[in-house]
Amino acid sequence: MTPSRLFALCLAAVAVGACSNDDELGAAAPTAGMRFINAVGDTGSMDLRVVDIVGDAPQFLDNVFRGVTPYQGVTAGTRRLRLYMTPVRTDTLAGSLVVWDTTFTFVASTNYTVAITGFARAAGGVPLQMLITEDPAGDPAGQIGLRLIHAGSAMGNVDVNTTRRATDTLPDAPQAGNVAYGTVGTYFTTGRDSVAADSLRGIVTAVGTKTPLLVNLKAPSGVAGTTSANPIAGSRVAGSVLTAIVIPAAVAGSQAPAGAATILYLADRRPPMTVP
Repeated sequence: MTPSRLFALCLAAVAVGACSNDDELGAAAPTAGMRFINAVGDTGSMDLRVVDIVGDAPQFLDNVFRGVTPYQGVTAGTRRLRLYMTPVRTDTLAGSLVVWDTTFTFVASTNYTVAITGFARAAGGVPLQMLITEDPAGDPAGQIGLRLIHAGSAMGNVDVNTTRRATDTLPDAPQAGNVAYGTVGTYFTTGRDSVAADSLRGIVTAVGTKTPLLVNLKAPSGVAGTTSANPIAGSRVAGSVLTAIVIPAAVAGSQAPAGAATILYLADRRPPMTVP
């Protein structure tokens, strides 16, 4: 057999082997989406890891207080989640402090928000709690979809309103009244609570009061899409769906970055592309 013919046969064998391996891999496993929020105001950075599988197993590393990650794909099914204190350079993962260990069943083609709340160290504080919420962001058509998550540990129950300007007078009856810590609200787009595609400001007060304002923060405006740029969800872009998550103030003297109570606005659904 000539060298050239032998070489051709070898190439053919490699090609057949490659085709066989592709067939054996099969279809990709169905996935869900998950993102992570660190709402613990008295400690340092944290790592959230999916530890029972490899592949579509998100690793959210070095998440500081008020840190929010984008959605990442996770293989659908029952997954084991572990939350660690972010190790210092001399630590190994095996030696890192595990602060939460749980399992959760993720449904394919569904997005989820995972938030760690409460206090890790503050004496007499609210204990750590993990909230895992489904994000079923439907299409709000020409309006803005909005929901509230109260992750403000130590803030107690609150009243919540939305206004168009910082100087607007709050109504006597709040849009969401006596909201308890740990509450995950439902999306609203119609009726008294509807928010037109203009501007949006979240106002948080203690129950039954209009002052002082615990939080007064405008949502991002967003950007309409063009032929060359994707849209960005926001209060001025119709079709956007947002989650407003109430975050507590940092505990003075702790490792958490200093700051007052606030609202994080998260994009749950991007508005449709609009071409001028």
